[in-house]
Amino acid sequence: MAPSSSSLSMLFLMIMISSSSLPFFILVAGDEALIEKACKTTIYPDLCISTIKSDGSSSTADTKGLVGIVIKKAEGIAADATAFIAKNLSAYGQAGELCENHYVSAKQSLDESLKDLEANQFNSAGMKSSEARESTKTCVSDFGRFGVAYPVELKQREEVFEHLCDIASTIIAKLLV
Repeated sequence: MAPSSSSLSMLFLMIMISSSSLPFFILVAGDEALIEKACKTTIYPDLCISTIKSDGSSSTADTKGLVGIVIKKAEGIAADATAFIAKNLSAYGQAGELCENHYVSAKQSLDESLKDLEANQFNSAGMKSSEARESTKTCVSDFGRFGVAYPVELKQREEVFEHLCDIASTIIAKLLV
């Protein structure tokens, strides 16, 4: 059974609050109607809304700007996951190195997605957000292949990262119509 969007939002907020290396999110007033409209089309509307409202630029952002906020938050999660792995690399060995490379690759895909978004190349931007999501999915198997337990802290980051990429891809798809 898939977790509800409210439980994922709670997980996201718990990660943000409990991790000292992640910024604390403060909700700000944005264009409520636009945020609601964009986020209600996603599979994780609560996470989408809380993510977008945590950014001060949401108050003046159009739909493209809202997607940019989500992508930047996903980039932050990827950077945090990379730092977490690097900090614990001696314990994770080759599995950690492979997984770290996946997150570096994912962050690069998101950087490219942002550039495409700015250039109104929505199809490419959506594909690159999806590529980013797919990049990190093999981390679990990388750890398993080397007989290393997959860290809960990394699994939590991975879930939020994947959900943010899903949100970005969904909203970008709406820009195509």
